[in-house]
Amino acid sequence: MLLATALAGLHFGGGMTFDSKFMRPHDPVMDQVANILQGILSNLTKHKGYLQVSKDVQQKVKALSSKDHERLVGLLSEQVAKLKKGGESFALDAFEAEHPDVSKTMDVRGTFKASLVSVVGDLKKA
Repeated sequence: MLLATALAGLHFGGGMTFDSKFMRPHDPVMDQVANILQGILSNLTKHKGYLQVSKDVQQKVKALSSKDHERLVGLLSEQVAKLKKGGESFALDAFEAEHPDVSKTMDVRGTFKASLVSVVGDLKKA
């Protein structure tokens, strides 16, 4: 407990801080990546269009520094490249497992990939 309390305020630089709750570094850029992927997936069940998804994402990432914004775009671009090669997406796999009904009515993988490509393209312009 004392160690966790002592480390709770530890700062690693580059926006990364120590998360004493899970005993691991906390990275706000990776949080944004996770939030964006989760947001795209949750919008599949709401049938929101790419434009609305992209606007929502752009609002959420406004506070990032230019360096963090660039890193965010790079990490999301890696996800796009992986999906284009037929690679896995743990977030997508989890979504498909939780929402098998959506997979029956639409091409979830294709729609997710198209949404992600759209979001990354818009973030590159910003």
